[in-house]
Amino acid sequence: VAAELQQRGVEAERGTLVTASTDLGNVSQAVPTDWIRFPVTERPIAGHSDEMREACVSDLAHRNAFITAEALAAAARRVASDADIRGRCTP
Repeated sequence: VAAELQQRGVEAERGTLVTASTDLGNVSQAVPTDWIRFPVTERPIAGHSDEMREACVSDLAHRNAFITAEALAAAARRVASDADIRGRCTP
């Protein structure tokens, strides 16, 4: 996923403490798991707020959502079409 983001001009930020839920449950206990957060504003804002609701319809939010969707789809295509990758992901 990080490589696909990088191809789209986005450097994945790692190591940032996130206190929000990812809704992944126990999936990461069984298979390798990753997730992506993307900014909807230039500065951090509170989730589940009126400000977040308004920011989510901005051009920046839409651009970053499409970049994220493209990167996730490309990563999924790589896993689906590369037996070596799938073999490394199977417990």
